[in-house]
Amino acid sequence: MHKPRLTGLSAGTVFCESDIVPYFQPVCNVAQNDCDGAEVLMRLWHPEKGLILPAGFLDAVNTSDGMLSVTTVLMQKVKAVVIARGYPFHNAFTLAFNIPASVLSRPEFLCLCRDFLQDLRDYNISLMIEVTERECLVVNAELLGSLQVLRAMSVSIALDDFGTGYSGLWLLKHLPVDNIKVPLEFTSGIITDHVSACITDATIQLAHWLGISVTVEGVESEKIMTSVKERGADFVQGYYYSRPLNASQFFLFCDTLTQRY
Repeated sequence: MHKPRLTGLSAGTVFCESDIVPYFQPVCNVAQNDCDGAEVLMRLWHPEKGLILPAGFLDAVNTSDGMLSVTTVLMQKVKAVVIARGYPFHNAFTLAFNIPASVLSRPEFLCLCRDFLQDLRDYNISLMIEVTERECLVVNAELLGSLQVLRAMSVSIALDDFGTGYSGLWLLKHLPVDNIKVPLEFTSGIITDHVSACITDATIQLAHWLGISVTVEGVESEKIMTSVKERGADFVQGYYYSRPLNASQFFLFCDTLTQRY
C-alpha cells in the first residue's frame, strides 16, 4: 500500500505521513486545578526504533516547506482524532502547536489554522501558536500582518521557552503576545538555584505587568508545583501533572478529570 511522502524535506530524508504521531501534554490551570489545554507534540514512528522525539528528526526538516509539510500533517491528525472522539470538551479547551518563524508568515499556514478552527467549531477548541525559540524571527510587515490575521481568528500567541534561543525580551515589544512559557532550564532549579528563582519571578511579574499570562514548563515535583503556584504562575505543565500522552490516553485523562467535577 502506498504511503504518501512528505514534501520539502532535506535531500535523502524520507518521512511518510503515517509516521507522524501526535502526543499531548496536558496544561493545568493553576487557579482552577483543572486541565483546560494541551501542548501538541510531534513524534515520529520508526518500525525498528519506535517513537523518536523531535530532536532525533527535526534537524532533517530544515526548510520552510519541510516544516510546513510536517506541521500540516500534525494538525490534520489532531483534528481527525478530536472529531473521531465524537463529543466536545467540557470547557473551552486550548490546543497549542509549536511553529517556527519560517512557517508563521506562510499563507498556507494561515489557511491551515482557519480550516482547523472551522472544522472543530463544534468541539469547544481554541488554538494557540507557540513561536519557537529555534529560529530568529524577523519582525516585518508580512509577519505582523500574519499575526493580525491569526488574532482576528481568535488564535492566541505564545513565546515558547522564553529567555532561551531567539525568544527574548525584544519580542514582547514588537509582537501581540498572549502567553509566555518559562522553560525547564529555569524551572528545574527554582528550589535550589537563586538565579533560576529570580529569573522565574521576574518573568512572571513582567508578563503580568504587560497583561500576559504565564505557563511554567517542567513542573516535575510537588515542591516545584507549590513554588510556581506561590510565584503566581497561571498555567503549568510537566511530569508532576502528566507526561505526554497519545490520543487515547489523553482523552481518557480528560474524561477522568471531567468526572471529578
